[in-house]
Amino acid sequence: IAKGVKKLFRDTEAYEKEMAFYTLAMEMGDFLIGGEDKAQYFSEIKQKAEEENPLAQYMLGLAYYAGLGTEVNKSEAVNWFESSLNGESSGEFPFVSEGLFSENTYDIEKKKRAAEMLVKFADSGEDWAINTLLDIYGEGSIDGIEIDLKKALRFAEKYAEGTNEKAKFFFAKACEDGIVQDGVTLQEKNAGQAAELYASLVNSEQKEYREYAAVHLADMLMNGRGIEAKPAEAIQYYEIASKSGNL
Repeated sequence: IAKGVKKLFRDTEAYEKEMAFYTLAMEMGDFLIGGEDKAQYFSEIKQKAEEENPLAQYMLGLAYYAGLGTEVNKSEAVNWFESSLNGESSGEFPFVSEGLFSENTYDIEKKKRAAEMLVKFADSGEDWAINTLLDIYGEGSIDGIEIDLKKALRFAEKYAEGTNEKAKFFFAKACEDGIVQDGVTLQEKNAGQAAELYASLVNSEQKEYREYAAVHLADMLMNGRGIEAKPAEAIQYYEIASKSGNL
């Protein structure tokens, strides 16, 4: 199709230049995944990357990351992944994963940008991204990024509407206890919502969530704590907790 369009506009030179790069990119891709060693492609890709071609920037990042055609340099890889973000979405995951989880030390601005990009993965339903967002802003898991409970609560509430159990657990506890920080109420107590979220977690495969949810829901139902007292239902949840080894 591209060839036909170019021919129609008699732009043969532009077409040949464009296709030459994509051919180069495909050959470099073959090189990166272990095909024939064609190290000359590295310098050509680097030239294109320096000309701000996002695909070339992404591929150059891969080359530096894996040490193919050059020495391993993960800091340089991250720089090129970051450069590619303006036009090549493939660079998003390696930038986020290396920027946040690598043993290498990156500047705080890169870490913050990587953390912000997690939202895109979280919105697409990636549990690892949701969990990481809650760890970063709720627990301070990344050096240099401060705990931000307001942001953590926003994410927890948003993703608790889906299937992510960490978000449900986080937001259920917040609703049960309420959260006040520096005299500001970040989350009002909402026993009804807490009970609903706990009920969705009592069959969780994760022992921590299952036990905590069962015990707290049982206590709320037994004592009418914030919700209507229902002792018979409370006993059922106490039994679930007991089977889990929590009582």
